[in-house]
Amino acid sequence: HSLSFKGIPNNGLISVNMDFWDDTNPENDFNLIGNPYPSAIDIETFFDANSSIIDPAVYLWTHHTPISGGDSGDFSSSDYATYNYTGGTAVEDGPVPDKNIGSSQGFFVRAVTSGSVFFNNSMRIADANDQFFKQSSNKSSDIPVEENRIWLNLRTNQGGFNQLLIGFMETATSGFDRGYDAVKFMGPNKIGFYSLLHDKKLAIQALGAFSEDQEITLGFDTKVSNRIFSISIGKTEGSLKGSGIYLTDHLLDVRHDLKASPYIFEQPAQGSFEDRFSLKFKQQAVLDVSEEETKMEVSVHNSDDMFSVNSPKVIETVRLYDIQGKMVKEVHPNETFFQFNEAVTRKGSVLLMQLIRDDQVQIQKKLIKQ
Repeated sequence: HSLSFKGIPNNGLISVNMDFWDDTNPENDFNLIGNPYPSAIDIETFFDANSSIIDPAVYLWTHHTPISGGDSGDFSSSDYATYNYTGGTAVEDGPVPDKNIGSSQGFFVRAVTSGSVFFNNSMRIADANDQFFKQSSNKSSDIPVEENRIWLNLRTNQGGFNQLLIGFMETATSGFDRGYDAVKFMGPNKIGFYSLLHDKKLAIQALGAFSEDQEITLGFDTKVSNRIFSISIGKTEGSLKGSGIYLTDHLLDVRHDLKASPYIFEQPAQGSFEDRFSLKFKQQAVLDVSEEETKMEVSVHNSDDMFSVNSPKVIETVRLYDIQGKMVKEVHPNETFFQFNEAVTRKGSVLLMQLIRDDQVQIQKKLIKQ
């Protein structure tokens, strides 16, 4: 079908009033507005002019993933791409937004005080009206300047997807920087993936200059269960291409190399898990065993699906994880010498064995299943 629009196109100064609720709930303060002009606008110029009224970040709705009924899938009827000065996050397999916002493109912004935002002709861009977020598109959006950035993806085994962005730049700090850090806007999405800065959940977080010694807290929210989740690298730029990228699961006490493979874990319950993970960029030893523990070495032998453990002290719990961080076996021997069978994992697989002694000392062993 073809459509025709009649009337005089918008031009010049246009003002839009923002709704703002003076309370402690920032979710009240999102406003749906849009590009009023028949041309694209530079959203960063819009931020520059209106940062006293709004957070310099936009949330772009895109019905990119199919809708499934009930709880049979995790697809969201409204997924949000995000953009601020640090960069953009995408919806699954969609383009990463850039600063050019197409004609009539709608977007959410978050008011930080009462007042009005304005558009003017200085924000308009000629010959750039080719990015519009609604239905899925096969276009890619090139980012002209490569920064030190990493995009991480969270997926479920039933189609859920969420992305976060971490950027390192001289203009940012370790605190909350308006325009460079963007709070998480969940909407109706069933899963949310974010970095955590104090009490703020962030879809985009900017830090200062990149250093391999940095550690970033990551969390997720889920409104669906039971699910198998995966965390993977979507893209890296700049120094992140050559750096190590390691995810620590603090609940399971597992450290995983994300450049080697995605990290996979089971999540049996719904809820908010704000500090379960941390992201690091520096290699550490797999074994974290003190000198005293080394003197009291635990011996482990495995053959034909049978594991034998001999310990100087009583072992209360043994957990086996595969290379993706998924627990494949848990036993509670309460013995110093014991055996157990594990016939699921194929021979030649790398396993991480976590042994918890009766004095709660934890010892880890990296094994290859014989």
